[in-house]
Amino acid sequence: MPYVRDVSRRSVLALGSLTSAGALAACGNGRGDNGRGGGGWRRNGRAYKPVLSIYPEAEAALDVALAYDGQLTYCYPQPRQEGTSAVWSVTAAPDGTLTDPSGRTYPSLFWEGIAAKPFEQTEGFVVTRDRVTGLLEDMLGLLGLTDREAAEFITFWAPRIEQHERSLLTFAADQHSQVARYTFTDPGSGASIVPDVFVRVYLLVGEVPDQEVPEQTLASAPPRTGLTAVEWGGSDLRGT
Repeated sequence: MPYVRDVSRRSVLALGSLTSAGALAACGNGRGDNGRGGGGWRRNGRAYKPVLSIYPEAEAALDVALAYDGQLTYCYPQPRQEGTSAVWSVTAAPDGTLTDPSGRTYPSLFWEGIAAKPFEQTEGFVVTRDRVTGLLEDMLGLLGLTDREAAEFITFWAPRIEQHERSLLTFAADQHSQVARYTFTDPGSGASIVPDVFVRVYLLVGEVPDQEVPEQTLASAPPRTGLTAVEWGGSDLRGT
């Protein structure tokens, strides 16, 4: 496998899986711990701005449950708690607009938290400060994000990444999906709903280690069709 090198524009894709299980789900304060192990840098990263967007083919009422292995520190809109899950009841429109039972609208469901399980950066991409924006533009298009979604991602993450001259970027939707699990339900019938496409983009931002790190290989995005859910977020493992 090739090793990481400084890159300017690289096309990659990260997709997560959809599973179900129990987890802590209270929007309060929490903290994580750091450590090394498993052959790479490990840290209980704070999840910054995971946002979930939902695009049905026709207007649809949904209960969206999040089971999170860790401590949720902020949610908007405020969900209710059912067992160990945080649950939002919304009506989703084809353009992604979400409406709660009171009639208030939102572009997405927002939450932040601290995972109980450490994230690992055993592979990734090294990027210099002056090449962050161009790299993210190329990556996120193939990650399955629209231009608008990519712009929101970049304007949140690029300034944070550029605080350091060089950074190690790892797309870790697989790790994130193990600790943050969504289920979708029809509130009328109680029937489970599985999105036709679920795009999950989760970025780990870390320090560049002294040793070489294998370059990450990622899969291609499927085209959006039917009911599409899109989530993006990340963790800054440098603690800045």
